[in-house]
Amino acid sequence: MVCCCAQGDAVAVKTAITFVDSLWEMLAPVALGADALLLPPSLQLSPASLASALAAHGATHLVAVPSVLRLLAPALAAPRRGGRLRLVVSSGEPLGWELARQLLACVPPGCAVLNLYGSTEVAADCSWFQLPHADAASLDTAAMGAAAAPQRGSVPAGRPIASTLICVARLAEEGGDERGAEGGGPAALRLCCRGEPGEVCVAGAGLAAGYLHDDARTAQRFPLVTAAAAGDDDDQASLQLAVVEAPSDHGGGNGGDGGGHAAEAAGPLARALFSAAGLRVFRTRDLGLIDAQGARAHRNPAAPFATLTCVFRQTAARGRAGACVRTRGMRAPQASW
Repeated sequence: MVCCCAQGDAVAVKTAITFVDSLWEMLAPVALGADALLLPPSLQLSPASLASALAAHGATHLVAVPSVLRLLAPALAAPRRGGRLRLVVSSGEPLGWELARQLLACVPPGCAVLNLYGSTEVAADCSWFQLPHADAASLDTAAMGAAAAPQRGSVPAGRPIASTLICVARLAEEGGDERGAEGGGPAALRLCCRGEPGEVCVAGAGLAAGYLHDDARTAQRFPLVTAAAAGDDDDQASLQLAVVEAPSDHGGGNGGDGGGHAAEAAGPLARALFSAAGLRVFRTRDLGLIDAQGARAHRNPAAPFATLTCVFRQTAARGRAGACVRTRGMRAPQASW
């Protein structure tokens, strides 16, 4: 089981605050009692220097996009440069299997490597996939199964995080019902079957309220929907629909098994999705499918991204230019925000 940071850990803080991944880097150690290792931007210009700093300061958690990890991996492979790393997260771009093999070979033994999928609109991440420590030559086959062979180029997006539902569907512009966009009730979400490609949609606790001062775009990308099977004549109870829900924080749910079409066996999000009242989802505009291993998503490079601007009040003492600053997280996990 992959755990978040805890007392004694050190989270590398290296992401610009204009990128949503920076929120996890800064807030997780503060909330959970770990240390935050503030790395100067200049270190990112030299993978060897960055790897040395991570080892020298005992970094245990690192989040980076694959393009950075590709440059950093050889430096981490050098003796002792992997240091105390126990969790490396790839996020923000598709992670290829070739790079995944490199990472598993470079990180210290026992270090978990995760692939996260999401966007600003879903509070950064909505699904996760842990890379299996398998033989490098057969890593993709072991993790994906024979059915995934045509999509073997990228690591899966995986399964939903807690209190999140992911489904693959065909929406209005593909022949669905457009009611709901103007407040006339939920729109019909035409769910795909398992293994059938469609648009990835996300629902749950992490959804944003919408786009600031842009009601039209908010209505388009965050519609209220109610689910229907792939065909009107199909019996929903007999279909393996492309719906996967993680258990809620309060327990219950379907445990990520899918099959959200059966209300009595589904979690609260799936029950809402199949109800007349409907469920609010975020349309990612990414193409994906759900198979036995969870969700597989392929980022649409033309899809627009919202920009989240955050303003932080500087309260900590400034360190000297180019220096790494280590701050202590709060030791009381009950601390309120």
